[in-house]
Amino acid sequence: MMIRGISNSGRAGVVALVIAAIGLGMALGPGSADASAVRSAGATAVAAVDLAKLLDGLDERAALEADLNKQIEKRQAELDQIAGEVKKMNDDIAVLKEDDPSRIEKIRDLRIKEVQAKAMRQFIQEQLSVEKGRMLADLYKKIQTAVCDIAARDGWDLILIDDSSLDLPEMATEQQMLQLILSRRVLCAGGSVDVTDEVKTLMNNRFNAAKP
Repeated sequence: MMIRGISNSGRAGVVALVIAAIGLGMALGPGSADASAVRSAGATAVAAVDLAKLLDGLDERAALEADLNKQIEKRQAELDQIAGEVKKMNDDIAVLKEDDPSRIEKIRDLRIKEVQAKAMRQFIQEQLSVEKGRMLADLYKKIQTAVCDIAARDGWDLILIDDSSLDLPEMATEQQMLQLILSRRVLCAGGSVDVTDEVKTLMNNRFNAAKP
């Protein structure tokens, strides 16, 4: 059996990478017509932020997660209560005789309670997921503000999300691997351009200063 070559979608992805590399080489090459224009425009001051590291070090995120855990515990207590009701109804039915006239009605009530329990569980999960999304969106906006303030304060023209430290998976399909590679923002970033700690310090100082 012959091993098939790169698929059409994979070949297209490879071609895209090659074209991008060629385009980059042309832009940086000494013979490029635009090279002098780029040089005359002056260098761009670029910095990078490790978003995962930043999120791990934010005091506000820890506080938000603590509040969310309290909500989860409260909701879990509600689920435990209804689960207890379902168990009791099952136990009551188990001791009834087959010909007991109330047995059918109790089974019907049990089925209704089980449906209610399932609906409540799904609703709580969706509600908590939406709340997590809202918290992350709010935190991301604050990160954007802090990053822009750091850029203005320290003279950075552009600050990127540094994902160069993220490892590619060992096992992935051709298409999945291409998507991961093409989605990367930064291939290499030196430590001198990492402003993650500066952003973290600024955000933590603002959050702690706002506490009552």
